[in-house]
Amino acid sequence: MLKKIKSIFVVEDSSAPKASSTSSGDTKGDTNPPMSEIDLTIPAPNNIPESSSENRFLSILAQAIEKNNQQGFDYFEFRQSLINLSKLNMDEMTKYKSAYAAAQAMGVSPATLVDSAKFYLGLLNDEGKKFSIAEQNQRTKVVEDRKNELTQIASEIQKKQEMIIQLQSEVEKLNKILEDKKQDAANMAGKLEHTKNEFETAMKSIAGKISDDIEKMNQYLK
Repeated sequence: MLKKIKSIFVVEDSSAPKASSTSSGDTKGDTNPPMSEIDLTIPAPNNIPESSSENRFLSILAQAIEKNNQQGFDYFEFRQSLINLSKLNMDEMTKYKSAYAAAQAMGVSPATLVDSAKFYLGLLNDEGKKFSIAEQNQRTKVVEDRKNELTQIASEIQKKQEMIIQLQSEVEKLNKILEDKKQDAANMAGKLEHTKNEFETAMKSIAGKISDDIEKMNQYLK
């Protein structure tokens, strides 16, 4: 039944490969999750359906309609008649009138068909609302997840920037200490050189006097 409902809304591409079937009739277990539980993940570009018959939501919507299918001859039987008549060479008005002739034989009026179509359209609108809620929930989750990721990344960046600022401050302090030490070393070297010169001057002065006395003692004290 599900495949039948899908078939009256989607005309399969005759050039598209048809899925193999092991048995005739509807496939059992052809069920889909409710709209609130579907995966709204965006498919990869190479996985986007090439035709509406491959659209994953078509089965979900058709299943929702199947569960609420009205008894007797209603809009769906009428549309099935339209599809069958579309294979014949006739204009649109004739096609609709011919399809209605079969419905009229079942005691169905135009108002009944329109009401039936509006009923199923209302079901689709309900599914649309469910999808909107599911999509918004998914969007909110994705946005919140991304916000959390962005906040975390921004926090990490802030920490790294603070670390950089701290390291730059420490480098500046170390450079200042380095320059001070260099200056201290230069000053110390200058002081040592001055002390050395001062010592050598004093030593030469005293040594000179002692040497002079030795020379005079050798000369005068005989």
